[in-house]
Amino acid sequence: MSIIYPKPKFQQLVQKPTVQALLAYFKQQTEPVILRQIRKAVPYPQLDKTLDELIAHHVITRLDRRYTLSLPHITQWPELSADRLAEFKKLQQAYSPLVLAETCLQLLALQPLTRPIEVTFELPCATVLENAGFRLVTLNSASPSAPTLPNYFAWQTREAPMPQAFAALEMLIGDVDPAFFFNQVSLIFEQVATGKLRTRRPSIFRESLLQTGVLAEAPARLLIPEMPATDLPVDVVKALLPETMPEAFLIGHFFLRQLTATNLTYLIKKGTL
Repeated sequence: MSIIYPKPKFQQLVQKPTVQALLAYFKQQTEPVILRQIRKAVPYPQLDKTLDELIAHHVITRLDRRYTLSLPHITQWPELSADRLAEFKKLQQAYSPLVLAETCLQLLALQPLTRPIEVTFELPCATVLENAGFRLVTLNSASPSAPTLPNYFAWQTREAPMPQAFAALEMLIGDVDPAFFFNQVSLIFEQVATGKLRTRRPSIFRESLLQTGVLAEAPARLLIPEMPATDLPVDVVKALLPETMPEAFLIGHFFLRQLTATNLTYLIKKGTL
């Protein structure tokens, strides 16, 4: 069960013990409650401020000095008409999974959730490292558990402990700045593309690419797919999404789920799309 809202400050907010306690309390209530009841059940400092933040994010509603949980609770995928599903299957025949995945990700970025939601099932998620020249993407079928570079830096932004699967990467690169790190990795991508990468003194940047299966050592070449130079069918896919939220958000993720049953990492050289 996850609360989803692509805002970093909100993600930090919901990880606070006060918020976790408040949400657990409100889920047990069948009727609106007053502030005195909340303070008695959740005696945390700065409770009033936290309640105001949750109200501002439409997680809790306050009406006539009574509080209720207003977080949408979603237990299944929205219904998708047979016609829309058939049209998406046609797109799968016309475009590669990478092109469709990148199209869905761009649409989801352009049309983010307008309020938090809670879902009881796993959604696919993408983690990204990018700069002016390259975009390295891991499309995860569920949580970002595979030890890839985009997933590693995504975990660094969380307050939760790094999973054991990332232990080798953590030992290799530690808490290096992601922007600096990816700029150095991008130089390797350029050298591979031009055939100028030579065996040299080991570096954490090259070793991280070898360790995560992005790069082969001899001969030096990429082991992950590269996005082909083609236009993205943004308007075509957008026409298959509902106009309302959170339905459009969920259907966009449903399409992503159809494109990969496992984790997939790919590279885009900017300017090719």
